[in-house]
Amino acid sequence: MNAAAACTNELMNKIREESAKESIPSVSPSTGRFLEMLASFSRAKNIIEVGCANGYATCYLINAAVKNGGRVTSFEKDRRRFEMAKANMAAFIENGRLNLVGVDALEATGEISGEVDFLFIDAMKRQYKPILEAFLPLLSKGAIVFSDDIYFQGVLEPEKTLDRHKSIVRGLREYLDYLKDLEAKGAVENFFYGYEDGMAVTRKL
Repeated sequence: MNAAAACTNELMNKIREESAKESIPSVSPSTGRFLEMLASFSRAKNIIEVGCANGYATCYLINAAVKNGGRVTSFEKDRRRFEMAKANMAAFIENGRLNLVGVDALEATGEISGEVDFLFIDAMKRQYKPILEAFLPLLSKGAIVFSDDIYFQGVLEPEKTLDRHKSIVRGLREYLDYLKDLEAKGAVENFFYGYEDGMAVTRKL
């Protein structure tokens, strides 16, 4: 990989430090490497990220896009986080490797051209189901969907859900039911992992 075309460790460490300082949730380095591996091995060229934050996970997706000769389109509707990501990812926006979109992904599917090969969902948990519903028709056959934090606090044990998390947990449980329903209909196959706060890897059939 051409280091000049990919995210450097220095940049990734800087963004991760910024995330900690600003209390911005981000994937762990190990989840990021898994994300990059999946996108790389699937040879994804048209990669979509919903929930860019300040750009940490985006770096892993960009690295996969560089390997595959592809491009990342990333959505971040929070204006402050969008501006942070814009500054962090300026080089990749300039060279065309990244299209950073500062609106709700559900309102901007028109920004997507061609079939989507890889979709990473790490946005508001209540939106996971409508996000996949919106993007499912755009996914190519064999496309991968990586959904993070699917076992957020209380999802597996609803009786332990804090009051402030009830709508989040309800949304994630609806999303998991939706994934399982799609699989029962033969539309996808799902793989669920309990690592950290959980993740789902879904392949469109």
